[in-house]
Amino acid sequence: MFVLKLLAFVAFFGSIAWFWASPDYEPGIAIVSTLSGLIAIWFGERQSARKEAQSQVVGAGGVGVQAGRDAHVGSISGGDSKDAE
Repeated sequence: MFVLKLLAFVAFFGSIAWFWASPDYEPGIAIVSTLSGLIAIWFGERQSARKEAQSQVVGAGGVGVQAGRDAHVGSISGGDSKDAE
């Protein structure tokens, strides 16, 4: 993520220098675009930091499954042969 932030900052300051060298609508659009990219990276990093934490509460006698992908409840066996049927 650091490399992406660094490239976004370089692009932002490059577009500012481009606007300063030749003021026109194209460098202005580049400034707005790179600034929105920086904001998106910042918000995206905050969102992913919140999503990484997982927590689970299971009642007494229950079976808890925590998976990164799909988990099918029908494939869980609590040790009873009746559950597997």
